[in-house]
Amino acid sequence: MAFSDKKIKEICVAAFDTDNDGELTYQELEYVKDLSKITLQGSMIKSFDELQYFTSVKTIPREFFADSSIESVILPEGLEDIMSSAFANCLELKSIKIPNTVEYIDDKVFAGCKNLEEVILPDNLSFISTYLFSDCESLLTIDIPQSVYAINPYAFNGCKNLTNIILPPNLKVITQGMLSGCSGLTTIDIQKGVTEIGGSAFAICAGLKSITIPDMVQYIGVNAFATCIYNHRTTKTNQKYPSVNL
Repeated sequence: MAFSDKKIKEICVAAFDTDNDGELTYQELEYVKDLSKITLQGSMIKSFDELQYFTSVKTIPREFFADSSIESVILPEGLEDIMSSAFANCLELKSIKIPNTVEYIDDKVFAGCKNLEEVILPDNLSFISTYLFSDCESLLTIDIPQSVYAINPYAFNGCKNLTNIILPPNLKVITQGMLSGCSGLTTIDIQKGVTEIGGSAFAICAGLKSITIPDMVQYIGVNAFATCIYNHRTTKTNQKYPSVNL
């Protein structure tokens, strides 16, 4: 089969060419279960759309693409896990679709992907991990699956051009620093089921003008809205809060 990037072909042939003919067939790719025989960390490869044919692969290893020049990749159906920092600091990556078979996405997988504009998350994802999209400065909007019940601390920290985020209905806690530094956000509605807003959750959200806090919120952490310098109006429907600067 043909590879769009000659370098990735060389790497894959060296690792997975079972008949030693200098080529790879679709069948040979289907037999591959473990990507840890190769690493693309820090490489200059541009495209790995052929990864979609590695249909027996269940896991993208830790830091597998980290610091590389990857621009385009198609993940295989059947993939289940993406490990820590797998795409961290891939500055040329602009969009990625994650198959619905993926059940687990580890910490910092897309951290520092400064040109990442679009991510399609799997429909059955249960949580968003710590620093998952930290410093994804070009991320404009994110569609969080309804299945998500938890978003870990600093998940969207530094996504300064994020203008729209709809929080999932089962979310109970706005965690520490979850949306800190998202200066593009101007308004946000917190779902009725939320009971806690962590410290620095919306810190340095310079464009935030209004936020509605539901009755069920019992705790607001320190500096939850620190340096929200354009925060003009905050609506709260329950007065039983700790001291908070709003």
